[in-house]
Amino acid sequence: MSGNFSFSNSDIFALLTKAHQIVPGIGKIITIQYSKNKQKTEAYTLLQPSNPLSVQDVVLDDSVLEAIDEFRMRDIKFSWHAEEDLPFNLHKQKIKQLDVFNELERNILMLGIKNDADKKNDLLIFYFNENISNFAISNSNKSLTPENKIIIGSLLYNSLQMLLDVMRHDRKTLENYNRNVNYVISTMKDAQNANSDFKEKHDNVLLNYAYEILSQSELARHSGKMVLTESAINKIKSYEGEISTLKNIITQAAFFASNLNIGSAEQTIYIEDYHLNFEAAKADKTQIAAQVNSRYQKTISLLDKLEEAAQDVQRKNKMLTGINVGSACKKAISAPAISDALKKHRSKIITLLKDHPDRWNLIRTEFKPLINVLTPRHNHLDDIAKQA
Repeated sequence: MSGNFSFSNSDIFALLTKAHQIVPGIGKIITIQYSKNKQKTEAYTLLQPSNPLSVQDVVLDDSVLEAIDEFRMRDIKFSWHAEEDLPFNLHKQKIKQLDVFNELERNILMLGIKNDADKKNDLLIFYFNENISNFAISNSNKSLTPENKIIIGSLLYNSLQMLLDVMRHDRKTLENYNRNVNYVISTMKDAQNANSDFKEKHDNVLLNYAYEILSQSELARHSGKMVLTESAINKIKSYEGEISTLKNIITQAAFFASNLNIGSAEQTIYIEDYHLNFEAAKADKTQIAAQVNSRYQKTISLLDKLEEAAQDVQRKNKMLTGINVGSACKKAISAPAISDALKKHRSKIITLLKDHPDRWNLIRTEFKPLINVLTPRHNHLDDIAKQA
């Protein structure tokens, strides 16, 4: 058959089951194939082709293997043989003891299928009735003619060739699928390893920083050796805040632990996980954020007032001028006053617009007094005015 194909036992039995479906009257099948894994030639007999469980191993001695090898080296697609033509008959007595070649009157069809492992043919040997009852609905005494045999050989050869093509395609598809799955698994493992390495390095950085803070603290020089317990180490590893805040947390923990150690004969001060107050650090951060927000509150109020007024002007289909927006404010404001307020808050406005890109959309894009204040040209004129 065209192309190379290395058989497994499941491949063999799939082919033989297909052959029996094509020609139901096949009585017995012998397979001879080279096993790449075992590096030897093996033979099996399928006594009932419709039943893969009826398979039996065939023991081959060296002399039989030598004769079989001659057949395997022949360049054949299919050929018909009598029992005495087959290599098994070199030692009839031994073969007879195996009880696998005892139907001497059957015509025998041999198919050759190239084995990719040793570049020789694997052999499929089919035992047929001598007449055409393999194909007829009822028994027939008509003998198989040479033409019948050519048709049968071509039919089986081409049908099994088609099945082999499907098996090759399915196996290739499965190999590609397995390769893709293995690649995904490998990528996931690499990512996990990378994350694990990153976390380990991150943990080491935090711990080294914590030990450095402890070693340089005044408490360590006056109160004695300070040691992080296992629970404290694990808690520090779980820290997700800013690294700058960690210094204050470690320092406060050391102070807390040293105070609890006053009056104790123990020279070593152990810092436990409950000495580390991450929540206080979060509260400090929130307080700082609140302080920052209070610094910007007047600027936020100015922008909110202008945005609300601009939306009211737009709803009335008026131009977004300083005069119209100033008049629409709840407490009216003149256009020059708006410009002066925007100039006064310019640096804070820039920060707020950057930090809150989803707010004050109308005035940041369409209100000229604000746009003019933010343009580089306006900034340059401001600088000239300051130098004058």
